[in-house]
Amino acid sequence: MPPMNAVFERIYVRERLRLKRLAARILGNAQDAEDILHDTYVKLSKRSLTENDSGLVVRTVTTLALDQLRSRKIHPDTAGYEPRYSEVSDLIQPERIIEARHELFALLDVINALPERRAQIFLLARVDGMTYQQIAHYLQLSLSTVEKEMAAAIAYCHKWQQMRGQK
Repeated sequence: MPPMNAVFERIYVRERLRLKRLAARILGNAQDAEDILHDTYVKLSKRSLTENDSGLVVRTVTTLALDQLRSRKIHPDTAGYEPRYSEVSDLIQPERIIEARHELFALLDVINALPERRAQIFLLARVDGMTYQQIAHYLQLSLSTVEKEMAAAIAYCHKWQQMRGQK
């Protein structure tokens, strides 16, 4: 067995709570989120990653969670499972799933293009739901710095969104 990638270990430990919340939000279940984190760990621990690959870790968690969700919709393993109309509708329209996945990956690429601190602040606020005050305390920054970084991140995302709309 090859040695574990120390960079991946640092990313995984640092981002584990956020990754679990992301998976739980997608799956609606904390236990299933743990399974996704485990699968992500197994899948990426043998790869050679750099600190800039934290987006790959997020993308892997998202992809595995979406795959599990799709699998649940196709093969429900609980007795008495009654799919809701929206679930059946989504299942029938795979092009919508593919389109949404492409949008998500494009947005992740945009977030990964941000400076590291700005991206981290953006994700803590938008994915983890932390307040600016909590982020400032967590990252040991001033509240003003967090506000400025968020404003710049949001402006960058809006600009990207406008450019995508012109295509």
